Amino acid sequence: MLLTGLILTTVLFAAHMLRFYGMGPAFLVFSLLLTLTYRKPLMRKIWLFLQAVYLAAWIWVSADLVMLRLINQQPWIRISIIMIVVILVNILTGLMLLGRKGRDYFGK
Repeated sequence: MLLTGLILTTVLFAAHMLRFYGMGPAFLVFSLLLTLTYRKPLMRKIWLFLQAVYLAAWIWVSADLVMLRLINQQPWIRISIIMIVVILVNILTGLMLLGRKGRDYFGK
């Protein structure tokens, strides 16, 4: 479940980078998945930092999308629900990294 969360959050963020910044940044984010094969305690801290970066970016994007919808007088509830789910997946993945699953996978 931990790997699924890490892969899902990274692929979602890479798709966001592809849409707004192009192929280079998206490939860089996507290539971070290769570090999952390096199972050392340092990598756990790096992935926790990445989850925090992803979370901050999704909160920023959520606020921008909702404000844009409100300004244009479009429905905003659906996009806010989608973004809440994305944010919750990031939070849950971070909590799994902090917990026993993260320690078991990356070592103590």
